[in-house]
Amino acid sequence: YCKYNISDKDTIFVNFLVLKYMRKLCTFLLLSLFALTSFAKSNTDSADSDVKKSINKVIKAINKKQYCDIQDLFTEEGYDMYLSLIAYGSAEVSRNPIYSIYNHGDKKIVRSVPMSFSYKNCSRNTFVENIVFTLNSDNLIESVSYALDDQVLKAVMEKPMWSDESKSAIIGFLEEYRTAYPLKRYDFIANVFDQGYIAVPPECRLHKLKYLTDFNDCCIRNEFINVSVTDINVLKNAHGGEVYGIQLKPEFYTSEISNTGYQFLLVDLNDPESIKILVSAWQSEPDPDFGLYDISSF
Repeated sequence: YCKYNISDKDTIFVNFLVLKYMRKLCTFLLLSLFALTSFAKSNTDSADSDVKKSINKVIKAINKKQYCDIQDLFTEEGYDMYLSLIAYGSAEVSRNPIYSIYNHGDKKIVRSVPMSFSYKNCSRNTFVENIVFTLNSDNLIESVSYALDDQVLKAVMEKPMWSDESKSAIIGFLEEYRTAYPLKRYDFIANVFDQGYIAVPPECRLHKLKYLTDFNDCCIRNEFINVSVTDINVLKNAHGGEVYGIQLKPEFYTSEISNTGYQFLLVDLNDPESIKILVSAWQSEPDPDFGLYDISSF
């Protein structure tokens, strides 16, 4: 609004010019904002489109048994994990799979690509798993893992006081840890466990080297190893930064045996690129006196 010491007629004319100018300015600003928003969205849509193309090529290659035609879509480590995945039984992706794409820093996470794995010499002939693909900033697949169940994901994501980065780190670690057994990733198990002893349970210490030897023997003896997690409780250490106590109820299913129990992991996530399991403890049943192991037990 603009008013000078002039006639009413002139005042009306000046007001009209000001309003006309403001209207043009607002229109310009709105169009600029829309353009910026559209540009950002188009970039995101374009990136997701490239990811979808890569994942669809992987799905097509698996279902056609043309496993080696897509090596250029992976990093070296990612390709090794992929080969281990398809070697884990007769692998097949469900028809018209529906999956989701999420951003995690400069990476893309593709969640819940449904795959089935079949075995001839197994009373439980088929396992169905949702697969997670992680792509780096170059849109190359650097990691392949089995997804956690929805209820387990929900138990982590509902923690109100934790950052999204911490929640994503916990989920990513648990999915990679769970996948290390069926894919028989000795290198991952060797690196993720801290030096020293593994408590199984605390009053009976097992040296890390012995644990790794047993793990390797298990991999050799069994055609397959499947691990599912049906329950989880995660607590944060009040004095250790990104250190978490994770209570799991895993089910191990191999060519030889099946076993269900309770596992406690004390995990150091302070360095996301070098996550360490500080303590691992196993219980067949909750202790009648104190129940399940937790952070206070160690």
